[in-house]
Amino acid sequence: MLPAFDRCFCQDDPKLEQHRRDLIVVAAKALDKAQMIRFCERTGTLSATDLGRTASHFYIKYDTVEVSVSNFADYL
Repeated sequence: MLPAFDRCFCQDDPKLEQHRRDLIVVAAKALDKAQMIRFCERTGTLSATDLGRTASHFYIKYDTVEVSVSNFADYL
């Protein structure tokens, strides 16, 4: 779930750096769960996987990959 945007963000963090980082972490965790990337939250590194590269090359949406991975998890 994405963090909610509140006006207090603008006062505490005018450039919204922490909010942007939170959005990136949420997206990276979702892509990691779908096995499209590998994400290490401790270091902040992102690494592409073959599945992610293939999905990107053929414009396969995240939702489709997520369903495919969950359905074929028993077979892989």
